[in-house]
Amino acid sequence: MVRGLALRSLTGLRLFSILEYVMAPLRASLSDSSGYVRQAGVVGVLKVFHLAPQVVKDEGFVDLLYSMMRDREPQVRTL
Repeated sequence: MVRGLALRSLTGLRLFSILEYVMAPLRASLSDSSGYVRQAGVVGVLKVFHLAPQVVKDEGFVDLLYSMMRDREPQVRTL
């Protein structure tokens, strides 16, 4: 729960200058054991995409999101 809330806070800042610090936790959240953290990661990728679409494409998040459509947790898939 704490990891998910921290990620939501970090991606909610929407500052281009902190994108380099957001990418590593965002990538780790997409493979976390908690469904809530993975859900926060998906929403975080969307927030970063709204800010800098090319960064999301360059980091390979699009392929990760496609693979998460088959996630075992329904709360992650319904986004």
